[in-house]
Amino acid sequence: MMNSCLPLAGKLLLKNLQNGFSNKNIVLSPLLLSAMAAMVGAGCSGRSQRRVLSFVGSNNLDEFKSRISDAMSSIAASCCSGDQQGGPKISFANGVWVDKRFPLKPSFQQCVRDAFKAEAKNVDFSNQADEAVEEINSWVESQTNGLISGVLDSQKHIDPLTALVLGNALYFKGYWKNKFNPKRTEERDFYLLDGNKISVPFMTSSCSYLYGSFDNFKALEIPYQSGKQDEKHFSMQFLLPNAKDGLQNLLEQFNADSYGLINRHNFQLTRTNSSSRTTLAT
Repeated sequence: MMNSCLPLAGKLLLKNLQNGFSNKNIVLSPLLLSAMAAMVGAGCSGRSQRRVLSFVGSNNLDEFKSRISDAMSSIAASCCSGDQQGGPKISFANGVWVDKRFPLKPSFQQCVRDAFKAEAKNVDFSNQADEAVEEINSWVESQTNGLISGVLDSQKHIDPLTALVLGNALYFKGYWKNKFNPKRTEERDFYLLDGNKISVPFMTSSCSYLYGSFDNFKALEIPYQSGKQDEKHFSMQFLLPNAKDGLQNLLEQFNADSYGLINRHNFQLTRTNSSSRTTLAT
């Protein structure tokens, strides 16, 4: 299920890269992006709904909503505080704010609440933009445990034509199963997409990890520490293009066959010899 959310994320990453956002970091959740698309689809009909479904690669709104809802319920069941048991702390939320020119139907509010664990409400973007933005910013700050504040500016992001703001927040805090030793941090060259290079601190390790080398990229999987009685295991996967300017080609390959790419290579990752060294930019 999770892999079916990847094409939408890949499209957006590639679009940002092609539009010149190559010098900015982008963080997104494929599942929550798909949930937002499903909420938009649930709120429209006819041609608009067909365009939304076409964008996410689905032919049936009910089937798409069901898949996303099931996945979110599964993730919600995995959400935990992590503080006492030692495992990751995970939480997520979705929000929908619609200008009062378009009164929300109770059936839509119930749909997004039940299926997507989301909150939907009407606000006045035209006459009370500052208040609406303050409400959205407060929601974001609350859902991210205070890590993100002031995400919207009423002067920059809101105008009289604004009709809809979709928001999602994902909070994840975990500890590596094998901690990196700060004393082994090294300054090394990091290559930017514009061809320049900068010196940044790299974490290094000689621990054993799952690793794979393929035609155009390398893959590395690093596990997080699990809770004492937690059967769920979380890890981070890194995909690194072999070419210094190979990110766009990797994204294009990813978009062409994201499901096959992830599944085909995931089962080919092998554990590296403990004497080999892993290097990551911090």
